[in-house]
Parts: sequence; C-alpha cells; structure tokens
Amino acid sequence: MYMQEQFFKDQIKIIHDSRDAKDEDFKRMQQEEHEKVKQSSTTGQVNAEEYRLKVEEYMKFVEVQDKEMENFVAEKEKLLHAHGTGYAAMKRMH
Repeated sequence: MYMQEQFFKDQIKIIHDSRDAKDEDFKRMQQEEHEKVKQSSTTGQVNAEEYRLKVEEYMKFVEVQDKEMENFVAEKEKLLHAHGTGYAAMKRMH
C-alpha cells in the first residue's frame, strides 16, 4: 500500500512540475510577443499595412496560445480525475 501511495504522490508531483514548466513557457512566450508588438509600434513611421499584418500575426499567436491552454487544462482535469479515481479505489481497499 505504501508503494501505491508513493507512486500516486510521485505522479502528482510530476504533473505539478509539468504544469509549472508549461505555465512559465507560456508566460515567457506571451511576454516576448508583447515586447515585439510594443517595439514595432514605437519604431516611428510604420505603414498601416505592416501594422495590420503584425496585429494579425499577434492575434493568431494569441489564438494558438488559448487553444494550447485549453488543451492543457483539459489534460490536467483528466489526470486529476484519474488520480481521484485511483485514490478512491485505494481507500476502498483499506
């Protein structure tokens, strides 16, 4: 029983570490894109077409990031549900 409990604790730790790493990557990428947009808007005379293309590119990036976050949250929920199910099964065995 101790080994099963330790296994579940290790799995939860792995999940938390993975989530934290992905969250940091997401924040870093978001900051980089924000800096790109900020830098391009402060470079002086930028024609309207270039600005529109940069805004579209940024919006596509944001959409991709939103989809990735949705997938991440769905995977997290699935893993938490699996953990809860395993934990309940362990409690029943006791």
